[in-house]
Amino acid sequence: RFTRSLSILPSRKHLMMILKFAQLEFQLGEPDRGRTIFESLLSNHAKRLDFWFVYIDRELALKETKRVRTLYERAATGLNLSTKKMKMLLKRYLQFENDHGDKRTVAHVTKLAQDYINSKLQNIGEN
Repeated sequence: RFTRSLSILPSRKHLMMILKFAQLEFQLGEPDRGRTIFESLLSNHAKRLDFWFVYIDRELALKETKRVRTLYERAATGLNLSTKKMKMLLKRYLQFENDHGDKRTVAHVTKLAQDYINSKLQNIGEN
């Protein structure tokens, strides 16, 4: 059914359909299948923070804080994001740690943000 629905839709709407299908798998089907779909989306569209945030929200709805932390860590350390996107990501990551973490995890995210800022300042100083 899923393949058929993609063949009917125009290609510009495929990503949103796949994203919605992954969300539905989390909510109504098997979360593992939803994870597989999200991982596939992220492997092809890694810089799409909206995909990361939807994936993280789905994991958080299942109270999978370990997985959420891993996803935030992957996004914060593995992607070369613009300053605006990184700010948004780190802000959400810090809020998550304030709500679900402890002093150590909050300090870790704060250090990530400081390291990012320092690296950007260093790049500016070199130019």
